[in-house]
Amino acid sequence: MVLYLLDLPFFDGEDLRQQPLHALRAPLEKCLQAAPESSRVRFSQSFNADTDSLIASARKLNLEGIRGKRKDACCASCRSADWIKLKCTNVRNL
Repeated sequence: MVLYLLDLPFFDGEDLRQQPLHALRAPLEKCLQAAPESSRVRFSQSFNADTDSLIASARKLNLEGIRGKRKDACCASCRSADWIKLKCTNVRNL
């Protein structure tokens, strides 16, 4: 099992949930770079590509789906138009 970390809503006693996505990801990436290397914990990279090619890549890797997050959006406790999950099985075949 490999754990991909997306963002960091709390850091060093600070609530970052009202910050835009880049503010949630930057401290997480720094923490992971400073931590001992692990083959089980990874930083989830951002991809600037069209949805169809991302879903096709996810299918090839046998992933459940992908997360879509608007860069300027704040953290949400539920799904919204700014933070979505696209499952490979729910998207048309390419």
